[in-house]
Amino acid sequence: MGTISLVTATFVCAAIGTQFTQRPIVKSDSYSLSQIRQVVLALNEKAKITGIEDLIPVTLKDGTDASLYDLNGDEGYLVLGDDFKIFDYRPNADLNKEAKECDLNYNPINRSFYSGNKQLNITTETQLGPNSCLRQNTIDDKGCGEIEADNLQDYVDEKFAGGTVDDEYSLPITRQSQMDLSVYWREKREDNVLKGYTSEGNCWLSASYTIFHYLVNTSQYKDSIFSLFPKEENKTIYYPNKQEPSAYKWVFDNLDHFRVFINPYGEFAAKEFDGLYIDLRKAGIDLDPSSPIKGLTTNQSVTQMEKVASSYGLSSFDASVETNYNAYTGTDDFKQFIKDGKPLFFASHGSTYDNHAMAVSGYKHYKRTVKVLFWDKIEWATFLEIGDGWSTSVRYFDITRYYWEGCGNAEFIKYTW
Repeated sequence: MGTISLVTATFVCAAIGTQFTQRPIVKSDSYSLSQIRQVVLALNEKAKITGIEDLIPVTLKDGTDASLYDLNGDEGYLVLGDDFKIFDYRPNADLNKEAKECDLNYNPINRSFYSGNKQLNITTETQLGPNSCLRQNTIDDKGCGEIEADNLQDYVDEKFAGGTVDDEYSLPITRQSQMDLSVYWREKREDNVLKGYTSEGNCWLSASYTIFHYLVNTSQYKDSIFSLFPKEENKTIYYPNKQEPSAYKWVFDNLDHFRVFINPYGEFAAKEFDGLYIDLRKAGIDLDPSSPIKGLTTNQSVTQMEKVASSYGLSSFDASVETNYNAYTGTDDFKQFIKDGKPLFFASHGSTYDNHAMAVSGYKHYKRTVKVLFWDKIEWATFLEIGDGWSTSVRYFDITRYYWEGCGNAEFIKYTW
């Protein structure tokens, strides 16, 4: 949501008092479609509200009456009380009539939010997430455990109700963006109209660079095992026409399909990268000139990582692929690998992520007790903390559900030295 124009709090509060006392109460079941659209767009500028499928009277837990507006299509729902009192809003969600109590109002006069008489300086939709009544960070569940939003607790409450954290660990990695690591950007077109750009198909490069970047610059091994590796501050202008002639030629031979070039340094497609990234990229291109655009296999990524490690004197670096992922992620071996300060290379082959490589920086292990006839059953769920290259924020992957629902295959790259 774009920045909301705000005036001083003192002036606004006075103006609101005048406006609301001069007119009758607007009942929650009497809002027009345009008013509902205005409230929803203030909460989520990406919403496309064309109609109301249903209007359902609801009673909150404190006895307050409100109205639940089932928005068109998959736009979710909005729960409103009198005078634009917002109790709950959930985009892309099924109906839940147990709305939360909330002290949040929307003022359509100056398009601002209020908690009681206090004006809230909300300028982006993500800032609404911590509010006690709004579920702006709701899960976007694709059916196989990939949690594309950042709010793990919402997912657990819905898919693993009653589960509590039994064990967790997290490494402070820097999550890399595929877009930032792209030399060439893809055009996104609809009806031959340019809509923007996407990254190269470089998820394997993003994952391996995320792992090495942490090991070399942040981990406990940075000044010993990885002391000879180039550090983050060693950056250089990268000219692909000179540094990767085979890949550069491959791109030019396929220009009419999907490719456009960026030019931030006055040189065709030049960008600034650190030496470690450049070496990893070159190692991939040596395996396949089209790899920055089309990707590498997991086994090729093993070769790429070993080759770069060896080039900096770490010939003992030995990577291998683990495919028994369900057993592996549920064992102390997996947990100890992370606790030893080693991020994992993870490849998902199915469902939302399709064939996609990610870096695993930690885990959360949940358990719950379920009644089965006359005894208690203990159930477990493991969530991988990932850097998926699509976002630089923390995301999670429900590897337990992914396995049990048969969503696809998965591979991990482990390594020793």
